[in-house]
Amino acid sequence: MGEEIAIKGESTIGRSRGDLLIRDPKASNPHAKVYITAQGLVIIEDLNSSNGLFVNGQKVVRKDLKAGDIVTIGKSQFQVLASGRTEAAAQALAEGVQSLETESWQGVLSKEISGLPLVRPLNPIGIQALSPPITIEVTEGSLVGEKWTLGFGPRTVGSHSTDVSISEPDFPGEAFRVFSEDGETKIKSLFNGILINGKNLESHRLQSGDVISYGPIKIKVSI
Repeated sequence: MGEEIAIKGESTIGRSRGDLLIRDPKASNPHAKVYITAQGLVIIEDLNSSNGLFVNGQKVVRKDLKAGDIVTIGKSQFQVLASGRTEAAAQALAEGVQSLETESWQGVLSKEISGLPLVRPLNPIGIQALSPPITIEVTEGSLVGEKWTLGFGPRTVGSHSTDVSISEPDFPGEAFRVFSEDGETKIKSLFNGILINGKNLESHRLQSGDVISYGPIKIKVSI
């Protein structure tokens, strides 16, 4: 069985963009979103994906999820886990309606369901939460302004990668990998010439402001 993943408020699922990233070439960017209604229903919704969204083998556009449901995105499968806290969260939301002028309903609900495990990947794709999550942004090169938020890993970045594809001219097919180790988010160079803060490092603990470069291409890290 795979890792349990908590859904807080609204979460998007995609191949290289979203709160939950899945290493699946048949997943779109983004592919679907999962959110919880004021009534405590867990909803999954297709975001005009190329290959569709399936729940229990049936193609759906929007579906309320129940314990035991199997969600399929490309070749990746997730199982919805049972929890009595969803109903409790809805009740807490109802009781907190008067406070919504100063705090959004998403904020009230997120507090109540913090740490709630709702879905579990069924196929062993080795997903681990990145702690902390990071955003990488191209600051120099033909794709200036393009950015990707990575919440789960490992994620391979390169011009031919199905995880995070940076289609810059002459950029390596697999340039570097972002992964979680010992509770830290790290980077590992996969190609000679990849520099981290101007240095040729094989691996490095990522921090906000780090710069990854290859020739004229620069990618800035934000946390």
